[in-house]
Amino acid sequence: MKQEDIDTINDAVESLRAKLAGLQTEFIEVEAEGRDFAAKNADSQIEAAENRRSGKDGSDWQALQQRIDMNQTTFRDVIAGVDKSPEATAVRRDLGVKLADVRDTANEEIDLEQLAELSRAQDQLLAQLAASKEAFRKISGY
Repeated sequence: MKQEDIDTINDAVESLRAKLAGLQTEFIEVEAEGRDFAAKNADSQIEAAENRRSGKDGSDWQALQQRIDMNQTTFRDVIAGVDKSPEATAVRRDLGVKLADVRDTANEEIDLEQLAELSRAQDQLLAQLAASKEAFRKISGY
């Protein structure tokens, strides 16, 4: 192997190490954001349960929250359809209507030029990823 080839490989390895360090830093930041989100989400879940318990979210949710508190069902079972009670069925129906409204509103607000720009950015990122994978494959011999 020529020194030029070795230098090229060393440069590529250094580049990959730098990218890996950047990814590690990004991972640490995302992990911290995830912990922050979980903490904030826990607070909002407590508040949501209190609202359901008090009847602010309607009598169906109030009845379900009582059953959740008594470990007769879970929030996940209510949402996933495992809980077949009339209250859970009504809550899922209402959530479906609300989600449809949100979807319709979101569809009205979509900017096609922004979507095209995001698609182009995604294509560029995928091309960069493919090039990085190919460089790694060449360096590592895989």
